[in-house]
Amino acid sequence: MLRTLTPYDASAILFHGVAGQDWDVIAHLSIGTFGADADTWSALAEPAGWFVLVGTGEGVSSPDTNPAILFLIRLFQYRLAAAGGNQRAALAIIARFDAELPPSQAGELFALCRQIFLGQVLVRAEIDLSVTSIINIGVEYITLNDASADPLRSGLCSSRGTTFSGARGSLRQAAKRSANPSRRSTSRKTSNPPSEDSRTAATSQPRQFAATIAVRVGH
Repeated sequence: MLRTLTPYDASAILFHGVAGQDWDVIAHLSIGTFGADADTWSALAEPAGWFVLVGTGEGVSSPDTNPAILFLIRLFQYRLAAAGGNQRAALAIIARFDAELPPSQAGELFALCRQIFLGQVLVRAEIDLSVTSIINIGVEYITLNDASADPLRSGLCSSRGTTFSGARGSLRQAAKRSANPSRRSTSRKTSNPPSEDSRTAATSQPRQFAATIAVRVGH
């Protein structure tokens, strides 16, 4: 049976998830909305824009949950911040993500989470990053991409979720849309960002990676 939710329904889910500290629900919403188009994210950012402030301010504790779910929360927040053009919140989310899942953290799961998150930072041109930040993020992303080779070769099954579709924002089961990154701004083009191949990988791989994370979250 087809399920539909409006952006306001999604905002209500986020509110109750935060109030009840039910981070799993928010993690699954993050997976389900990953492939939504730009218009849908813009529609979602209006009623749910408050969520970018959860656990990101100075002196504010991070959600008490495992690293995989925490990553999905930060990923969802960054997409909301980018869609809403919230520069300050986006930078705070990146900083908090780096503190929670630092590059020095060992383990395949941590590397996978960083690769997905950094890939999204690179393709979301709505947020204006410094040239130095873009280069550093690009170098790390390419390094992680080269090291991962084929993260799904172990045979993890794909995960079906829910996703938004359309500017009015209905959630549909098992949508098969791929991410549609925004064009990079002129200022970013001058910074010699990662090659076209690496940017293509940044948009095509996360949907597969989300399946991997979904399996880990379910454990």
